[in-house]
Amino acid sequence: MALAIMVLSSDRPGETDVGDRSQRQPIISLDSELVVVDVTVTDAQGRPVIGLKKENFHVYEDHVPQEIVFFDTSDHPASIGLVLDRSTSMMGMLDDVRAAVTAIVEAGTKEDEIFLMAFNNKVERISPFTTQGASLMRSVEKLTASGPTALYDGIGKGLTYVIHGRYRKKALIVVTDGMDNRSTITYPQLQTLARERGVPIYIIGLSLAAAQIGDLSEITGGKLFYAFTPPAIRQACMRISVELHRQYTLAYYPPKPLREGEWRTIQVDVVGLAPHAVQQVRFKKGYYVRRRYK
Repeated sequence: MALAIMVLSSDRPGETDVGDRSQRQPIISLDSELVVVDVTVTDAQGRPVIGLKKENFHVYEDHVPQEIVFFDTSDHPASIGLVLDRSTSMMGMLDDVRAAVTAIVEAGTKEDEIFLMAFNNKVERISPFTTQGASLMRSVEKLTASGPTALYDGIGKGLTYVIHGRYRKKALIVVTDGMDNRSTITYPQLQTLARERGVPIYIIGLSLAAAQIGDLSEITGGKLFYAFTPPAIRQACMRISVELHRQYTLAYYPPKPLREGEWRTIQVDVVGLAPHAVQQVRFKKGYYVRRRYK
């Protein structure tokens, strides 16, 4: 099986450009056995650093250097999951939740597909994947806050559903105050699921308690944003959208025979730039081997 990717170029505000993006590249097909890693590079202001070349990246698997056989800087559409907290602790903050949905819809592209889940003591899918932003915003207007908080269950079911999105690039955005008191799965189980899915988890924390799930973002290459006001929520959503559409995609062949269920660590370094040019490099920290290769 092969994955076809169209490599394009475009301009967006709020970016740090360290190279020439004027050239277009052809369609390239990727062998499905490749390990594909999306990398976010930001500067000291949190803006995406663009214009980097393949030689600016060093990739390691289990601490062993790997040859990058594919490098892509395209702006591809994404399959995005929105998981919203609607428990009692969110009473008085649902307007902030609605603002987050509106901001994500407005910040994305017309091709992005988004689904909506909400949770209190149970998890409910409010809307399947859709490109109709107006429909999503109407759906979230009906939400009310009540009941306990099955936060881990909400994230887990979001991760399970988002992998069915049509696009290779996927992300899960969780809007919560961060207090779980009802889930049927444990936090260690959720951490394992996050590693298995390999989907970046972005958390918009409406209180400092969201720190308890912050390592889910660290594991998957996402990010935790604290946002206590509507303008801060909008800014966080804008940054997430820009990041998703300004990532670098790197791919390499696994360096040794794969054994089902094995965990392989990944490290990505950015080299050849002035120290002040790059503040943070984010990527998934590894992958589980999901099936045996002959």
